Parts: sequence; structure tokens; C-alpha cells
Amino acid sequence: MWFSWYRGKVTEVLADENKVDVFFVDYGDSEYLSCSELLPMPAVLRRLPFQAIECSCLDIEPVDIQWNDDVCDKFYDLYYNQNFHAQVSRLNDVNYVTYALYL
Repeated sequence: MWFSWYRGKVTEVLADENKVDVFFVDYGDSEYLSCSELLPMPAVLRRLPFQAIECSCLDIEPVDIQWNDDVCDKFYDLYYNQNFHAQVSRLNDVNYVTYALYL
């Protein structure tokens, strides 16, 4: 049996369910996993910089306080696996990047 391992950071612990929320530091997505699915990360892998960069799109904001699921699903359907050209437009004091994206 073949297993794939990914670098992740535990962001939440659900002790009563024996699960954790893991942020995959090289991909930018998260998933709830059973504690039995985790292994300690070797030190050599912890020294590598994370490949996922938290960012936002320039001048795109939800109409309401937050994005609703339908809008997020539509955005995903339209743009998942698309190639973008990104231009950094802002970098704030905590290194949060805002990009202008072009198809």
C-alpha cells in the first residue's frame, strides 16, 4: 500500500473526537484528520520554507460580512486549476500579501 505524506500544521484540536484540523503548509488547504493519521515532522523538513502563501485578491470583497458557500463554490468551479499571473499589489506589516490576479 502506498501512502502520501504532506507537511502540515495542527491549527485546532478536537479532543473529544480524537481529531485535529491540519493546515497543509505547502498547499494552503485544511482537513480534519484522526490523530492516528499524524506523524511527527522530521527536523530536516521543518527547516524548509512553507510553499503556501496566505493572500487575498485585490479589491474583491463579499457583499455581506463574509463569503457565502454558493459564491465560494462558483469561484472554485470557475478558477480551480487555472493558471494565473499574479502581481503583488500590497504587503502589510505582518507580511500578508494582496495580489492582483490575471488569467
